[in-house]
Amino acid sequence: KTGGSEAKENFTNARLNTALGNIKVTGTPRDSFVSKSRVYSVEPELKKLLSNPSFKSDYDIAIQNLKATDSKLQSIKMEYDKLMQPLLEKNSTPPFSYASFLRHINNRGDIPKRQQTLDLDNYETPLASKLKSERAQRQVRTKIGQELDMKGMRKFLTQNGPWDQLISNANIDLVNLEASKEIILNKSLSVTPFHVPHRDEYSETVGFKIKGKDKTALFIPDIDKWNKWGQSIIKEIKKVDYAFIDGTFYSGVEIGHRNIAEIPHPFIEESIGLFEELSLQERNKVYFIHYNHTNPVLDTESKACKKIQDKGFNLARKNDRFKL
Repeated sequence: KTGGSEAKENFTNARLNTALGNIKVTGTPRDSFVSKSRVYSVEPELKKLLSNPSFKSDYDIAIQNLKATDSKLQSIKMEYDKLMQPLLEKNSTPPFSYASFLRHINNRGDIPKRQQTLDLDNYETPLASKLKSERAQRQVRTKIGQELDMKGMRKFLTQNGPWDQLISNANIDLVNLEASKEIILNKSLSVTPFHVPHRDEYSETVGFKIKGKDKTALFIPDIDKWNKWGQSIIKEIKKVDYAFIDGTFYSGVEIGHRNIAEIPHPFIEESIGLFEELSLQERNKVYFIHYNHTNPVLDTESKACKKIQDKGFNLARKNDRFKL
């Protein structure tokens, strides 16, 4: 039921054939609706985003998660948060609102119906606020040079047993790393560490540029998604002779039972789609590494292996050697 001028105004502005409050939302053929001063149209923007392999993969996983259980409203918000996360890294405004996403979910017709309160106002998710705050903090840290430090692993090893015994018993010596600062190992070999976005529960996650006497290599076994990195992976591949990159999962199908937000990696399918603009010579530099036990590329006769190799990319194998 609705009551009072405010509820009546909201009802009129929304132009929805339903009442506010705890309601069961039913799908309609409309693609857009008015929420106060802004018209949301999820379909055109969503169709545009679905042409991006990375977003398409995240969207398919979100739909799969919502189909799997009769989730409550918060679960839909959570899936929306996860979809928006990589997009909000670059833009402060979501390409479509949570309310639009909620209508889209109900209009699909294949997601279990839920008792929901339809939020007609612009919905800024907790994740969006968190990302804004983190971006601001990163800007401040960068200005004072803290982003250059890589002391997370040192802190973890010195403050947690049994690994702290490696230091106290002088089994190892710890050498500080600094982002983008070259470390000379000998006259013909050096490494330069750099930060990559990933699960940093215990320390920062680092990739390396390896420089030999004649050749160079890019080494990134772990990263969340390429679009979350501050660098262009395409440009970085072109700068080196070898690119050893994250191939943990071939696609989202193999981890359908897990929440991808907990184990983020670029799928090999996403990477080869992103790298299509590379010439065949540049593609030949790429070697996927770091395979999860679920990855079909472990089977050298699999269709996944054939597809990757047919497109000019490589799959690293045990005992491979590369001259630098």
